[in-house]
Amino acid sequence: MRRILYLLIISVFTFQFIYSQQLQNENIHPFSGAFVFSLNAGGTGAVSDYSNFVAGFQMNGSAEYYFKLESKSALALRAFGSIGKLSGSEPSKTPDKFTTGFDQVGGGIVYSYYFSPQFIPYIFGGLSHLWYAPKDVRGKPLPTGRSGILDQIGYNAEIGFHSQLSKDVFLNASIGVTLGDHDLLDGLKAGKANDYFYTGSVGITYALFSGSDDDSDDDGVLDDNDQCPGTPPGVKVTSDGCPVDSDNDGVADYIDRCPNTPANVPVDINGCPFDSDGDGVPDYLDKCPGTAAGTEVDQFGCKKNIEPEKPVVKKNVEPEKPIHFYDPANETEIEKNIWTDGTQYVIQVSSWSTEARADRMASKWRTEGHNAFVQKAYVNKFKRTYYRVRIGYFNSVGEAEAYQRTLK
Repeated sequence: MRRILYLLIISVFTFQFIYSQQLQNENIHPFSGAFVFSLNAGGTGAVSDYSNFVAGFQMNGSAEYYFKLESKSALALRAFGSIGKLSGSEPSKTPDKFTTGFDQVGGGIVYSYYFSPQFIPYIFGGLSHLWYAPKDVRGKPLPTGRSGILDQIGYNAEIGFHSQLSKDVFLNASIGVTLGDHDLLDGLKAGKANDYFYTGSVGITYALFSGSDDDSDDDGVLDDNDQCPGTPPGVKVTSDGCPVDSDNDGVADYIDRCPNTPANVPVDINGCPFDSDGDGVPDYLDKCPGTAAGTEVDQFGCKKNIEPEKPVVKKNVEPEKPIHFYDPANETEIEKNIWTDGTQYVIQVSSWSTEARADRMASKWRTEGHNAFVQKAYVNKFKRTYYRVRIGYFNSVGEAEAYQRTLK
């Protein structure tokens, strides 16, 4: 029986690795809030007053309800029933062999943890009522001192795991033990210990989810946890159901025409860096902004093969200041939601604890025509990182204040 059980368990793993796929939120147990039904079959091994082990069989079914927990852990109530046969032999006893058919019903508590779709282990503990009738190999009831069908209370323990095939269907394997409160499973009352038996089984599990656990857009994230409902079919999403944005520019990968945009570079609705003068060189690399339409430019956005004109130095006129890049490492808040690094000014419109939400908000502002971007900042006071949605840049506090008053 042990060899058969090992082969069945290996088959479960092999089948699962070939056919399974992860179809749900990886941070929430797949049984959360579900009714779970299982059918299993396997073998038994009795530990009784007969010293020689003879394999038996058993079949069982169970129904479980898993409480809705937003975590990888899951807790459930189980009701179960099983039928089977126990056997044993010993030449020195009379009779030298026995067999016991049994029926069992019971219930208890299940704890399970979601490691991966391929490995969802659990433990179970509970009580059961056991009916049985020990007989010899010829089917004759053994003298037990009690007439008819015998019964006793069983103390049940089990360990096992589930392996996901689809959103609703799982394979399972388990090993359990039933400890009795009598010493008559084999028809004999001998020794100091009560009889008990082991079980090993494999089977199929089906999870029935309530209506609130629907996944309307079929992105693998339940509606209750989906922050971006209506995701188009086939689009890869994050654990909150929002399309993946690999370069964090606020434009999802599936519509991003310019993937791998550098961090903090403002982009248009297509995910491409702004190119204000249309010369093919994005603003953040353009050394010659404002190039006339149709002008052939080099990699820096400047007109090719023509040396730049020398600036005319006028008397009593200060030369133009070089382009200044805002320095968030040396900024201060001078008015409510207006920050400066001493040279330029920005308006802060919101702050988020997750980058994904900040990116979505910045994208919304950009679609309304504002030069919005996300600035990452570690706040010592709260000992955590925040993602600030800002609009900029402005050359004076007055300019920033005027712009701030136009925001809704």
